[in-house]
Order: sequence, then C-alpha cells, then structure tokens
Amino acid sequence: MHKSKKKFEAIVLDDPVITLDVKAYHALKGLLKDERFQKAKRLIITTHNIHYLYVQMSNILEDEQLRKYTKLYEITSDTFKDIPLDVLKSDDVSLYTNYLKSMTSYDQLGYIYWLSSKIARYFLDLRLRFNGIMSAQSMSLEIDLLDLVESEKHELQQYFNILSETCKKKNLTVKSIIESFISVNQILKILGFPQLVNQSTIKQFEQYKSEIVKINDESINVYDELLVYARGIHFYEGTDRALQEMKNYINHPRNQITESMLVLKASKDI
Repeated sequence: MHKSKKKFEAIVLDDPVITLDVKAYHALKGLLKDERFQKAKRLIITTHNIHYLYVQMSNILEDEQLRKYTKLYEITSDTFKDIPLDVLKSDDVSLYTNYLKSMTSYDQLGYIYWLSSKIARYFLDLRLRFNGIMSAQSMSLEIDLLDLVESEKHELQQYFNILSETCKKKNLTVKSIIESFISVNQILKILGFPQLVNQSTIKQFEQYKSEIVKINDESINVYDELLVYARGIHFYEGTDRALQEMKNYINHPRNQITESMLVLKASKDI
C-alpha cells in the first residue's frame, strides 16, 4: 500500500480473492479496515466470486449508514447495471414468498411456478437434516426415510408428483399453478413447517383459473432475471456437460439460486 499521506480519489482491488480460500476472504475483509485504506474517498472492489461478496458485504447490509454509501453493480460485456443491495440478503425461500406477495397479474405466475418444486424439496431436505439424515439421490427414498406414518408419506409423494407434473406441462393454466401452490402448502404442513403461499395470493388468481399462463422472459427487475435464468437451466435438456452440471447444481435443494445465479446469469452460454 502507498505510504504517502496524500488522499486518493479511489483504491481499486481487481478480483483480490481469485486465488484465495474462504478463510482468506475474512482476513481480507479485516485488512480493508486498516487506516491506510481511509486515504481514499472510494474503495472499489471487482469480483467474480459471489461468496466473497457475501462476506465483504455482510456488515454493510445490516448498517443503514453504510448502505447509504455503498453501491452494487453488475458488469457484463454489454451492461453496467445498478443492483439493489437487498438481492444479497435474499435466499430462495424469501425470493419465492416475496415475489408471490408482489404479483399483481396472473402473467407473473410464469416466472415463479417452476420454483415451487425446488422450494418443497428444500424443506424435505431440511426435515431430514433435523433428524440427522443426509439427503439421498431419490426423492421417494427421502420420503421413505422420514419419521411419518405411511399415509402421510403417501400424501407427500402425491403432492410432489403434482409439482413435478406442473413443471412438465407446456400449456400451463392458472388453475394448475394454483394447485401447485396448494401442494406446496400441504407438503409443508405434513413436514411440520408453516405455509408459504398466503390464501390471499391463491384467491387473487382464482377468477383466472381457465387462463393460459404465458412464459415470458422479459424481465423488469433483477428478481425476474434470476428466475428467468434459473428456469432456463432448470429445464435444460441438452447434452452440454457444463450446462448439465449447472442444472444439477441449481436443482439441488441446498444450493440457492439467489447465491449462484448472479454469477451464472452473466454467462452468454446459458
């Protein structure tokens, strides 16, 4: 670091953790508090590593004063876009529930319907972990491992089947998506969790039951973009190994699309 007492307009760190491990992320965060970095009016950090960004931003997200002076940008080959800081606080469950609450048109169901299956899988995996059981490759096997009576296991399987079939349909009606929301709530009830989809949300779209939902890829905010790109990978059926591995990663119940898609969606390969 420069030893001069001169003030700088900015200090720029270009992907400072590219060869570092997770422990070093925290070490670097501590280093940036050093008084030598106070000589700059701005500290600019560029990174491809979303997990380091979470570490670096964690205290800022919880401090209103720091938030006022912090900006997050997404830079691609053709865009330079301001991203809301709260994106970094969102996980798949909060993305799912908040998006449902914010919807004003049944057309918006085309963004969120596919995520119901992943959300249900997440809570199935969580229930297994409460009992000290690691998740298995087969959902049917995971259901069988639960400490539930056989009738409840049978119900769970039926509701998961509804979610799976909804995802596979090419012409989705509002009615079928509402049924998938009800299935999510029933799955969570059997597993012992609170319901996620408010009855007011379901009631809001009941009058449009016979309408076909258009699958729209035109996003108006970063949350739409996350859902569009994640959906693209979720339904990817090609043979490209890298994309197939991305799909497997995204579909795993423990891997949040909100943590990974900010990086993956910048790729023109998707």
